[in-house]
Amino acid sequence: MLVRADGPLASMADLKGRRVAIGVQGSASRTTALRVLQAHALGPQDYTALDLTLGEALVGLEGAEVDAIVQVIGMPADRIRDTLAEVSLRLLPLSEDAVVTLERSKSGYFAYTIPPGAYANQTQDVRTIATAALLLVSADLSDTEVGFVTRSVFEKGHDLVARGSTQGTQVSAATARQGLSVPMHVSAAKALDAIAAERDGIVALPGPD
Repeated sequence: MLVRADGPLASMADLKGRRVAIGVQGSASRTTALRVLQAHALGPQDYTALDLTLGEALVGLEGAEVDAIVQVIGMPADRIRDTLAEVSLRLLPLSEDAVVTLERSKSGYFAYTIPPGAYANQTQDVRTIATAALLLVSADLSDTEVGFVTRSVFEKGHDLVARGSTQGTQVSAATARQGLSVPMHVSAAKALDAIAAERDGIVALPGPD
């Protein structure tokens, strides 16, 4: 949830009567945005919903035509970082009650804290919810192929941060099962177990089955 840092909005309750960019029709981000607002007892009658893309919403926020933006996006997001070079923004935390409500409502949601320093001028933890980015495969992919793909993403030596990904620190075998909304492939689970065991010095990582 983004607002201008020089504006009066300090909590989700302050969104009542405001212009809120919730995403375009049919987008998954919009669906989650509406659920977040509803979890804070904010119905469609309580705010003016703006059907804007993130880019359009950020321009509107800069030009004072938008009061707040609800967006599902990887963290930290380069688009938001770039906007911060032009206008000072602030992240609004979700209420703890809303976080619990959202976690219970959908298996794919989980509580998350955006740490200080994720964005310029952010000095405190920001409580929110997250949804996992899932790598999905077709049912006809072989066990060997699934294991190989899993190791290619999570095995030691595949440093996404070193390759330029600002979000790469969040990709690890330790968090790979977090927020799953579909069953994990058996071969992926085995590969993750082996990677974790190698990390802990228990056994050597086996080759493909």
